Amino acid sequence: MHAHTALPTWRALISDETGARLFVSADGTHWQRTGTTVPAQGDTALACAPDDTLWCAFHTGDGALYVCELTARGARVRHRVRGPDTHGRPALAWWHGRLVVGAVSVEDALLVAVGAPDALTLRSAHRTARAVEGLALAATPARVHLAFTGTDSGLYIASSDDGITFDLGWLEPPEKPVGAPALSAWGPDLSLAVRSEQRSVLLALSRGRATLEAAQVGGGAITAQTPAVVLDPEGVTALLAGTDGALWCARGAPDELTFEPVESVAATGPVSLVRSRVGEPTGPARTVVRPVLFFPCDVPVDEGYVARASEHIAEHLAVAQARYRRWLVTDTFPFVETIVVRSARTHLDYKKGDAFWDIFREICEALGDCDATSTTAYLTFFVRPPGFEDELWLGAGGPSTEGSGMALLDGRCILEDEPYPMQSTLVHELGHAFGLPHVDAWGEDLDACDSVMSYARRHHTVGPSTPDPDAQFLPEEFDLLGRNEVAFPNFAYDPAIHNPTGRPLRPRIA
Repeated sequence: MHAHTALPTWRALISDETGARLFVSADGTHWQRTGTTVPAQGDTALACAPDDTLWCAFHTGDGALYVCELTARGARVRHRVRGPDTHGRPALAWWHGRLVVGAVSVEDALLVAVGAPDALTLRSAHRTARAVEGLALAATPARVHLAFTGTDSGLYIASSDDGITFDLGWLEPPEKPVGAPALSAWGPDLSLAVRSEQRSVLLALSRGRATLEAAQVGGGAITAQTPAVVLDPEGVTALLAGTDGALWCARGAPDELTFEPVESVAATGPVSLVRSRVGEPTGPARTVVRPVLFFPCDVPVDEGYVARASEHIAEHLAVAQARYRRWLVTDTFPFVETIVVRSARTHLDYKKGDAFWDIFREICEALGDCDATSTTAYLTFFVRPPGFEDELWLGAGGPSTEGSGMALLDGRCILEDEPYPMQSTLVHELGHAFGLPHVDAWGEDLDACDSVMSYARRHHTVGPSTPDPDAQFLPEEFDLLGRNEVAFPNFAYDPAIHNPTGRPLRPRIA
């Protein structure tokens, strides 16, 4: 990276008909114009690297998309982003030493590129999603997040642990959104802002949940463009170009934002905003596996059973921990003691709807955890009423966000290895909680593959023991685990070790 002149904490690009000019601020509210300009036509996007270098993405008059580094002395060499033609608001983030660029194709498809500034090629981020007026990107320690307003007027947010494949979720704003949103991250938290249909309301703050926590924010400003937003430890800083041609600014708690005009600063076009990353947390604490005995309200808590089950769970986790250590060599997962969580619902209530995530959220609520920013993988055992033996839970697992997730097992397996062997199921479902799919996602036979993430019966054992020969991970799975820096911060995929045959890694097909 080139040496550069340090810029104040907040940086904003304000566009007009001739391009975009860089403004800086030491406090987020008082802004000073610099001599740095970029030849942008319309919206821009900003991203700050950990060494505090500032990067910009923008379209030029011929419709080409570029990235370049900005300093107090001006703009450095620009790099063209290859791929399909794009339009609308671009997006930019810095993630694990690489730039992530997002844009919308002329057919409104979501496109993302990840890599060095001079080697960015856009590719599809989702097969079916379509966006209007552009998109937004933000990077948290474990994931890249993408937000957009769909052609169906829905507000969407998606996340990816590789910057390539994005899982899509729908948000529920209190008013109809218009245009591209803005997105910002601080540590594991996310902030989102978007114009409302009335153009006078800023919808702000999502921390990864399905609804926007702060509803109507304003203070008199009527936004002519997409609002710009930055999240930091003290709240939110937001800028917008008002319909009166002035720059409006708000700073504070998300549900208390009030916009005031910035004196002597005009804003006739789009605004983008970024904050210095100095002092930013490197990430949340690493993922910890916490065993949970989950009792529906119609199942009595037997203290003797809890004691026996807790002892067996600890023995199984010690074996699983050692197996992950052998597989990964440089890392494994930590775990803590088993706890009991009592539900207010009966066991039959969990046969309805999305019970897996209902249980996850109940556990988070009971323990004072946050389902959006948790760094716990809950190894949960559903305790049945005596004699109740239908297939309510066969075993399930999945990641949530930022190194968290849940593995859900039938409580009978702890002492009985029924309805499935606990050890093989435990390592398999924890794999899901750490972000791994089944092996058929890579084109492997689900019933015959040697991977932990298959259903192969030769992996089954009785009690806390290891199969001989032991299962393993596929090169693609090692690569995916290496990307989960919250769960396994000391592990990195090494092709010489984890893919000695040198075969190309296969794309995920499911």
